[in-house]
Amino acid sequence: MTCSETRTIVRTTTDLTIPIRPPTDKAPPLGRRLSSDQESPPGFLVPLSLNQLKAGEIIQRVHGDASNLLCSIEDLLQCRSSSATGPSHSHSHSHSPGHAIPNTILGNPTLLTVQRLSRDITGDMSELMALSRRDKTRDSEHARRRRHHRRVIEERYHAARAQQPDTDGPVQLVCHICNARRTPQWRNGPAGPCTLCNVCGLVHALRMRKQGRTRSKKASPSSYAS
Repeated sequence: MTCSETRTIVRTTTDLTIPIRPPTDKAPPLGRRLSSDQESPPGFLVPLSLNQLKAGEIIQRVHGDASNLLCSIEDLLQCRSSSATGPSHSHSHSHSPGHAIPNTILGNPTLLTVQRLSRDITGDMSELMALSRRDKTRDSEHARRRRHHRRVIEERYHAARAQQPDTDGPVQLVCHICNARRTPQWRNGPAGPCTLCNVCGLVHALRMRKQGRTRSKKASPSSYAS
């Protein structure tokens, strides 16, 4: 079977348009599914970033262009094998045996389609690599900011802890006289409630009672004199 029996060798410009196969059957969806350990409704997709959405569109374009490129190359190979059985093959073979390229391939408009598809795929892959580099740079910048933020928080925390005395509990009581931190009972002092330990509180209370009795004795003669 020759190439002329299946298709016209010299194609018109309308033949250059090759229908693009829908890439939705094999191309990945523009989203990322949750892992199996995460609870989510069936078929739920996690929203992606702008770079990830662009990468998904590029992959779909490459998928469609690669399918069309394969079809175009198959057309060229079929024309070459068909032309090899025709009369032009023996004429070309006599001039350069073993290395002849049929003129039907060199003049086939499908070559332009193959060139265009190859150029488009190369451009899309370059754009995909650029997106990947930008995404890695952005992730590195976010990681650097997170480390800086965490370091600032830790420094503030340690600075605040350094300004606070060591405590055994949420509130540490200290005797205002002997600086005791442990006592069977905290007592009231001149500075307010629970400001003296048990011993200092008893001594303070005894001193206050003595001072009260002394004042009462000094006040009694004057009362009689009046």
